[in-house]
Amino acid sequence: MRLVVGQTSAGVDFKNAMDNSEVVLVHLGSRGAFSYENARVLGAMLINDLFLSALRREEQIAKRRPFTLYIDEAYDFLSGDIERILDQTRKFGLHAVLAHQRIGQLKERGEDIYNAVMGGTQTKIVLGGLSDDDAEIMAREIMRAEIELERPKWALTAPVVVGEETITLNSESTTETSTTNSSPTRTIVTTDGSATASGATTTYTAAEGETPEQWALAEAISEIASRTIAEGFATTEGYSHGYARSRGSAEALKSIREERPTTLYSLEEGLHLAQVALRNLPDRTAIVKRRGLSAVRIETPEVRNVLKLPRALARFRKSVGDRSPYLLTVTAAEAVITERRRRLSRLIEEPAPSAPPPPLKDEGWG
Repeated sequence: MRLVVGQTSAGVDFKNAMDNSEVVLVHLGSRGAFSYENARVLGAMLINDLFLSALRREEQIAKRRPFTLYIDEAYDFLSGDIERILDQTRKFGLHAVLAHQRIGQLKERGEDIYNAVMGGTQTKIVLGGLSDDDAEIMAREIMRAEIELERPKWALTAPVVVGEETITLNSESTTETSTTNSSPTRTIVTTDGSATASGATTTYTAAEGETPEQWALAEAISEIASRTIAEGFATTEGYSHGYARSRGSAEALKSIREERPTTLYSLEEGLHLAQVALRNLPDRTAIVKRRGLSAVRIETPEVRNVLKLPRALARFRKSVGDRSPYLLTVTAAEAVITERRRRLSRLIEEPAPSAPPPPLKDEGWG
């Protein structure tokens, strides 16, 4: 800690780094180099310097060259400066990416910090393994717009009439009849009759040898009675055969039925499903939600461990150290502090030249 803050030269000029699109890496997690509290203090100092440097940037340069501040395990460095960066420095080109483990870590830093992070960040990325409480909060934060309130429950269905269609009904009928009949008939007819006849007849009969003038007159009366009886037998037989065939068609409406759900998911049920989905995200999978856009699911590429050879790392560190104006080796930093301590000691040991007091000037009583 002393070697970092005890330097008067080779400091990091964050305004210059932002304007020139430089990459500045600060490693505060090195075991043995810093205590936990010292790392938090140094990180807070760097974030404050970044915030103040961003306010000094020209807006045109800031628009052309934005600068992003990445903070891992951000809950260790959350302060009022983070809140102000999220609220004020967007137009100065300073943006922040905050990575942390739990929502509760934000709340531990205060309600203002929690609201600033949850409300001020434009993009939220959620990975799996959340607790129930965190999953519930993030489901409401990033997946509320994706919850379909008209989503049906297909486990509960019933046949429902959804429309009608016109159908044609065809009909055909065939009728065949056959009839045979026989009727015997006996007929008896009795006829009674009578007749009476009377009359006078003049008959001229000429006897042989007599003359025509001789005549004889005779009168005859007759009566006739009669009865006639007639009996007859008759049998009437008949046979008939008939055949009929008819065809027809008619139009009718037929109901169209489909299996439809009888109920829909509520908002709370949709949030519960989103909460479960967030908790069960597999490895290397995340949900990304940008403000104004729908949440999307992404898969991060797998980055394999790079074989770190000691000699290669040493060459890389040396090349970076030689080119960076912000780095000093431990030996050089110790030398600078030793030289500054020596100069201070010499100044303390050497008496300062005494200067005569200024003359008093009588201003009078007026």
